[in-house]
Order: sequence, then structure tokens, then C-alpha cells
Amino acid sequence: MSLIYAPGLDEKTLYNHYRHPHHKGRQHVINIINQLHQKYFPDPFPDDINGIMRLYNNLHDCQNHKNQDEDIHSLEVFAHSQAEREAEEDHLRRCRWLWLTANIAFDRIAYFRDNGKQQALTSSRNTAASLYEDAILELETYNDNHQDLKIEERVIFKLRQNALACFLNAVPQIKRNEDTDILTYLKQSNFIEHSKAMLSLEPFHWVIARNGLRFSSLLRDSENCRFFFTKLTKASKYFADLTYKPLGYLPIAEGQDFAWAMDHALTREYLKQIQS
Repeated sequence: MSLIYAPGLDEKTLYNHYRHPHHKGRQHVINIINQLHQKYFPDPFPDDINGIMRLYNNLHDCQNHKNQDEDIHSLEVFAHSQAEREAEEDHLRRCRWLWLTANIAFDRIAYFRDNGKQQALTSSRNTAASLYEDAILELETYNDNHQDLKIEERVIFKLRQNALACFLNAVPQIKRNEDTDILTYLKQSNFIEHSKAMLSLEPFHWVIARNGLRFSSLLRDSENCRFFFTKLTKASKYFADLTYKPLGYLPIAEGQDFAWAMDHALTREYLKQIQS
């Protein structure tokens, strides 16, 4: 008998949802999956700070809000102050305040990049990345002190992704494969190995595998390009075709960040070999 996970969602539907990345799920299926995710993977952070996070997101998205920049700055000052006031041992609260202040700095990066404000861009990039790194340290310290209540790696990995995105978003895509700051951070942060660790926990997570391939290509690492490509095709067979277009993403064949991988790792000869 097929398992029933929730009203309107059976095992086959759930399987098809992640095995076919080009399909857009029906809204009721998406809602059920989100409910299940919240039930089995609840948010570990305090509700009051999460509420402030939602307040900031709404403020940032409200383009008609008067004095938007000033109000965001006031919220930023408040969040920074709260992070410093939290008890040293309250790592979850300190982490969430740091996460919020990092998001505020991160959200300025694109504007400074597109308007040629290089000094402000570098400052916001470094500030956001440093705050995300501090938030990671808070969670790692919390885990060291709470072996029976550890925060899952998927939560920490979100922060790792955000920190890397600071460097990626500071540079136009066409220049990323030659940007020394991006390449240096990829190496120093050990992002590739953290991605492998996440895939060992969530092998179906094709976005992580795709990004692993992408960043291995930027690093010109043929072995890891093939490692992540293998993980990608195991998550969904459709990715064996480099022209395949998952929902919301360009095909690998059209992504500039994948150019080196296609020329040196995912060659026609290699693809024929693994498909034979």
C-alpha cells in the first residue's frame, strides 16, 4: 500500500515533485510540502527575532515606503545593538540578530554594484560576509555545547551560501570566473567540502549539486566537476542532458559559470562514456 503523507499528497506525488525539476508543482502540493517541512524541520530561532526579520523583509520590499533607507538603517542599528546585548551563552539569539544585520548589508550589494559605488560595494560585501561568518560561529558553538539539541547542518549551510553570495553578487556574472576575491573565498571557506557534506545528508537536493558543479568549474577542478555532475544526474536523470532547463534556472550549457567544466570535464567524450 502506498504511504499517505498528508491529505492530497502520496508517495508518488512527492517523488515526482523532486525528480522532475522542470515541473512547477500545483499550489496545494507546494503548500502541503511546506507544512510538512515546518512540522518535521521547525525553525530553531526565537519567534520574536523571526518577527523582526519578517518586518525587515516587508520594509525592504515596500518600494513606496517613505524614508525607507532611513528606517532600514534604524532597524539595522537596533539589531546590531541587540546582538551585542544578548547573553554570551545565548548563541541562537545572537546568531539570528547577526543574520538579520548581515541580510541588511547584503541587500545593498546589488545597488552599489549597479551604480558603480565601488568603495561602498566592497564595504557592504565584507560586512555582510563577516556577519554571516560570525553567525556560523554562534551556531557551531551552540552545537558544541548542546550535543543532544544540535542545529541541523542545513541551517548552517544556508549561512555558508549567503556568505559566498556576498562575493558572487558583488561581481557581474561574466567576470566571476576571473574574480580573485570569489576564487579566494571559495577556497578559504572550504565551500566545496561543505557542499559534499550536505549532499551526503540530502542526496536529492539537486540545487546543491548544481552549485557544486558551478563552483568547481570556477575553481577549474575537473575531479569535483565530475563528482557533482554525478550527484546531479543521480538526483534527476534529466541533468545528463546539458541543455536541460530546470524551473527557474538556465541550462548548464548556457551558464557562463559552467563554461570551464564543459570544456574540460563534461566533454562530449566523457558524457558518451557515462551514458554508454
